[in-house]
Amino acid sequence: MENEDLSKLKIDKSRVIVRPKKRRRVIYAILGIISIIVFVSLYVKGVFTPSIQVRVATVTQFYPSQAFTMLNASGYVVAQRKSALASKVTGRLIWLGVE
Repeated sequence: MENEDLSKLKIDKSRVIVRPKKRRRVIYAILGIISIIVFVSLYVKGVFTPSIQVRVATVTQFYPSQAFTMLNASGYVVAQRKSALASKVTGRLIWLGVE
């Protein structure tokens, strides 16, 4: 009697447990539905829409005094008198006030 009870406790390793194919189909269906939901939500947010073209412009500050031009001329500036200035003392010229 004892042998019969012990034989029932033995695990039979000869049989291979195979998952049913229905379970795989359910998993693939759930993954498909999740991927469709993700795709639709990204489309609604605008991830897949093309970018908008933007024109770039420069901005300058305009002062009213720039609008009034009193004189517009081109040419050379020539002095009426020529002066030669020399010093007997060596040194450094810091400021020369000329009008």
